[in-house]
Amino acid sequence: MIISGIMIPEQVLMVVGLLIFGLMILVIASGISRRRRAALRAHLGFDGEVVYADAGRHTKSFVSDTYGIVAKPDFVLKLDGGVMAVVEYKSRVNGRLYDSDIAQVKATVIAARETYDVTKAYVIAGETRHEINVNKTSAALYRDIEALAKHARAANAGEIVEVYAAHPSLCRGCAVRASCKKPG
Repeated sequence: MIISGIMIPEQVLMVVGLLIFGLMILVIASGISRRRRAALRAHLGFDGEVVYADAGRHTKSFVSDTYGIVAKPDFVLKLDGGVMAVVEYKSRVNGRLYDSDIAQVKATVIAARETYDVTKAYVIAGETRHEINVNKTSAALYRDIEALAKHARAANAGEIVEVYAAHPSLCRGCAVRASCKKPG
């Protein structure tokens, strides 16, 4: 091809075109990355990058064969500074943190550690962000939730698991209190 009286081989033009195309892709990608970071900051209050998001039933689960735990966190984030964090999002408005939330996030951290070096965990309930202490080994986290994990496995196997509220005041708001067989 001749440009301004200079003969330029097609291969050179192709390489230049590919370089320009590559630069355009980088510019577009950096804009997307900035928008994703801004969205993450606006919606969840974190500065970082989403490295995993549960997008439904076709999203990969994390599996810990050692502890028999399968989990799908809502998000795994790479926070500024390289810290990996699991985030569970609860849509409840009251912002309250339940023991079941803590157990869930600990199980999720154990499973996610098979892929990522997770050292932080959060539960976001409504407008409130709760940091959960997961600064323990996976073995220690499992000891924290072992009884609940056994109950979950039994229920998944079809067994009837009798678990009752730890405090009598919780019985007043229970949906199955009319048919409860709680001893005592």
